[in-house]
Amino acid sequence: MKRTLLLLLAIASLCSCYAPQHTTNSACSDPMFLSLQHKSLDSMSAREYEYFKQKDSECEQVSAMNNALESAAQSSSSFTIHTLVIGALALLALFFVVYSRG
Repeated sequence: MKRTLLLLLAIASLCSCYAPQHTTNSACSDPMFLSLQHKSLDSMSAREYEYFKQKDSECEQVSAMNNALESAAQSSSSFTIHTLVIGALALLALFFVVYSRG
């Protein structure tokens, strides 16, 4: 039982390293925000304008983060290979430790 749990933990941790790191852009696709984009600033109420400013800021932050992640992903292919090799070696070492105690 203990071996099975360690094996599942190792596989899950290895798989999580390669999960997509793309952040959802929910602030930019918010229906209220999208409708406010089509209104002029003069026709917005103070409450609508505050909501618009908040969502616009969130949208810019998420977009900047996504752009940074995409550019980092494109420039780090060798880092990915090294990470894969290190992860495989760590997994082999973990198996060796678990099964040598057996």
